[in-house]
Amino acid sequence: MKRKRKQTIFAQLLTGFSVILVLLLTTIGYFTYRTSSEVVLDKTSRFLTESVKQMNQKLDILLQEFDTLTLDIGFDPVLQRALQAPGDSEEISTFDIEKHLNQKMRFIGSDVLVLVMGSNERYFSTSSSYYFLWKKTQDILEKEWYQLALSNEGSIHWFSDTVWQLGEKPALVGIRQIRNWGNLEGLGVLMIAVPLETINNQFKNQQDSPFDKIQIHDTYGTIVYSTHPDEIGTPMPQGFLPGKSGDGSGIQYSADTSRYWTSLPSSYSGWNLVAYVKPEEIVGDLNSVQRNIMLIGLFGSLFALALAVFFSWSVARPIRMLSIKLNKTERGSLTPISTRMRNREVEGLFQSFNQMLANLDETILDLSRRQISERQAQLVALKAQFRPHFLYNTLNTIYWTLHRKKLTEESRMVITLSHLLRYSIDGRSELVTLEEDIGQLNRYVYLQQLRYGDKLSVRLDIPAALHSALIMRLLFQPLVENAIVHGLETSEEEHWIIQITGFQEGGLLHLTVEDNGIGMNSDQSLQALTLPEDDADPPDLHTGIGLSNLQNRIRLYYGAEYGISLSDSSLGGLRVDITLPLEIR
Repeated sequence: MKRKRKQTIFAQLLTGFSVILVLLLTTIGYFTYRTSSEVVLDKTSRFLTESVKQMNQKLDILLQEFDTLTLDIGFDPVLQRALQAPGDSEEISTFDIEKHLNQKMRFIGSDVLVLVMGSNERYFSTSSSYYFLWKKTQDILEKEWYQLALSNEGSIHWFSDTVWQLGEKPALVGIRQIRNWGNLEGLGVLMIAVPLETINNQFKNQQDSPFDKIQIHDTYGTIVYSTHPDEIGTPMPQGFLPGKSGDGSGIQYSADTSRYWTSLPSSYSGWNLVAYVKPEEIVGDLNSVQRNIMLIGLFGSLFALALAVFFSWSVARPIRMLSIKLNKTERGSLTPISTRMRNREVEGLFQSFNQMLANLDETILDLSRRQISERQAQLVALKAQFRPHFLYNTLNTIYWTLHRKKLTEESRMVITLSHLLRYSIDGRSELVTLEEDIGQLNRYVYLQQLRYGDKLSVRLDIPAALHSALIMRLLFQPLVENAIVHGLETSEEEHWIIQITGFQEGGLLHLTVEDNGIGMNSDQSLQALTLPEDDADPPDLHTGIGLSNLQNRIRLYYGAEYGISLSDSSLGGLRVDITLPLEIR
């Protein structure tokens, strides 16, 4: 009889779960994308509209400043007196009046041209690199904007025209009637030309904005300004009505330009500021949202599938069976599982469990052998405890023998060595006071000075208030030994200097050890603070501790933000800086 192939858990769940998962993710993805799209479009529209409002406000402020300037010039007493005098009167010369006007213009940061054309045929202009293309009143009598200026009752009228600066150049021009401040009769007109560079300076902060281009339309339907200079002076695009092309409430799409646009009319000049945006700037965020939703959906599907497989009801029953069997095994029953399961994965799990039971006897034997080894290790440790005491007792015997023979220096060497060893292997506490570790350092330095004599000089500069600070045991000795062995013994200095300093900074304790030895380069410094691999040679220090081990000890005990840093010393050798948390006993 052909054996029926057992079905896997994955095959049982895949069909039904996939259908449910696809429907669920499709529904969630659709509504999520729709909601996100509305939010992104709304935020983009508000951002673009607010940007246009800010630019419009800048334009209004700029024009109002020049409006105020021309009003101040028009009612200037000197200019009023000159325009009221007969045309052939030279009571005030043209040079003096133009000099007076230039004084009033001296605080204007832009190269602006002002021209005064009096009814008495007197003409005055300010110093500028620009010139109007007309010089007499007769040249502008037929202009529409001239008639509007006369009918504005002294208010300024803005329009677009050209000025001369090594060729014709577009500019914003304002014209207003100068009226006698006593009887309000007309005395002439005042014209001001503002170069488009001034407008560019106002909008320079918008260069990084998403706008493709910016235009200003005047009330005549002419483009008076554009970030694309070739459009200046041309009619506005079709679909825009002069003075009514937008209200700043949102963005619209123009098929003629294949761009979105938004505009806002100026409450001051009546002009429209129009900003264009390429479609990809609008939908760019939407595409990003769509990609993110697809990625989230993909990872969500994989995660949901893994959870469904893991928590499937088809594995609940065999897991309970395994739990019961494990409880029986804990009580000493080693009977294997004989039940056959329909799923291959679960049957394989039961076979692994039965194999575990088969190997349990070997594991028990192995544990027994380890217990015997542990007992032997305990005996060795008990014996090792007697060795330091034997060493101390022997050193003390040698000390008293030398002391009785009145060998003072030799006896002091022995007792110092005894204290040095006792401190090094004392395991009562990892933390000691700074004063205790300095005492250990002094013992070590005393023994080294017996060897090197006056050649070795150790300077200690640590405030007494810090002597009760708690630090790790054996902090100074390995650093000083490293300075002697690796920095000073190989140097050619006649006098060896080791300088140790310490100070408090906030809640930190800073300790420094410097020498005048050969120092280290950057590669050597990096290697000195890097722990070697398990099979590498130990650090080349007499203590066997090394800078890297000391760095590791500090960070394991205090944390990764504390430790050792190496740099060049002002003495000419190596500088070791240690940073520890300050803890006063």
